[in-house]
Amino acid sequence: MIHVCYALYDKNGKYSKLTGTSICSLFENTKAWVTIHLLHDKTLTEENRRRFAKLARRYANHIVFYNMDELFDMDAIVQKYVGTAREKGFSLQYSFASLYRLLLVHFLPKDIHRLIYLDSDIIVNCDIQDLWKEEIGENGLAAVPEMKIFHWEKANETKAICNDGFVKFERYFNAGVLLLDMDAYRQHPTLLEDGLSFLVEHPTYSCFDQDILNYVFSEHCRLLDVRYNTFVETERRRGGKAASAIYHYAAHNYSMWGSTDDFTQLLSHYYQLSPWYDDTQFAVACQSNLRLGIRLCTDLIRGIQGRRVVICGHKDILPIVQQNLVIFPDALFLNIFSQDNNFSVAKILRDMRQLRNEKPTCFVFMDMLFQQWSHYLVEGGFQPDRDFINGTSLMLALKGDAIPASPGLLDTL
Repeated sequence: MIHVCYALYDKNGKYSKLTGTSICSLFENTKAWVTIHLLHDKTLTEENRRRFAKLARRYANHIVFYNMDELFDMDAIVQKYVGTAREKGFSLQYSFASLYRLLLVHFLPKDIHRLIYLDSDIIVNCDIQDLWKEEIGENGLAAVPEMKIFHWEKANETKAICNDGFVKFERYFNAGVLLLDMDAYRQHPTLLEDGLSFLVEHPTYSCFDQDILNYVFSEHCRLLDVRYNTFVETERRRGGKAASAIYHYAAHNYSMWGSTDDFTQLLSHYYQLSPWYDDTQFAVACQSNLRLGIRLCTDLIRGIQGRRVVICGHKDILPIVQQNLVIFPDALFLNIFSQDNNFSVAKILRDMRQLRNEKPTCFVFMDMLFQQWSHYLVEGGFQPDRDFINGTSLMLALKGDAIPASPGLLDTL
């Protein structure tokens, strides 16, 4: 029996769907029996609870629900520590559900000796037994180091906890996928209290539970191969393709709209297999998004008229651009990635300034993560919707694909 744990806080219902999709992907790819340990609070509705149970029954697996509000006075714990930290300038960026795994030693059955923890924004596109059989570090934890997960210039920006010398940067791990030796983990019965006390004394540490786990376990944990926690954000930048791996849709990269790449299709595939999928609602959303995309396409074309167009993106999208953006036959193409697929905003800015000095130019960016770093262009003296635009929607609209109607669309799916 393989034991897998998820933690869920679900104010608007979105994360039940995301968690359910993750569990569905795990069940689809694993023949061994699996027990899901779902840590939740009062935000889990009865309807979503029934859907989780239905999903487990469909695959002849088992799910155990743990109501953390009934097991612990979480409000008192959080107020005691996080409230004090906020007074010192600590900014909470994560759900309190991320703290639940720090309490596992108090309620998980003692006959469970090994456990996999997964974030809700995970797709298991491989047999989870591969991870289950991995060796664990001498202190009871195995995880993937963040320096393997990120492949662009920000990877060199160490965490505050590393800068202060508490954790070596090369051993700082991402806590979205953990393999735990529960017998060793139980040697830390005050992990939550000690960890929150540590954060109170260091309010600039922004990664919350992840910093706590690194502070306690990073020195002697076993570092795993990146295939067990592959960031979708990084793979999209590299132009990667979906393979046998555990994919992490961190930083809200779990939208099923605005892209037709392998990773969007992967997420959509498992979502459609889950009890949360509604084919009518899905079809209506696609039609709505397509209409918006066509309208946006028209607006962008109007704004570009009279200026040279430079398409910016990974070299692998050049054939797509040439095939679909025939309305810009004289457009230039700027590869924004180096030969080793590294990403440098500084180089992009230099290239843009050189091209703009030659003649009036509009830069159209075909990067799915463009919105996450486009502020650097503004800081570099370029104005949005005049000097540069997000061209991803333009390309997808011309291809007839679905475009995101609004940031809140996912809340309805």
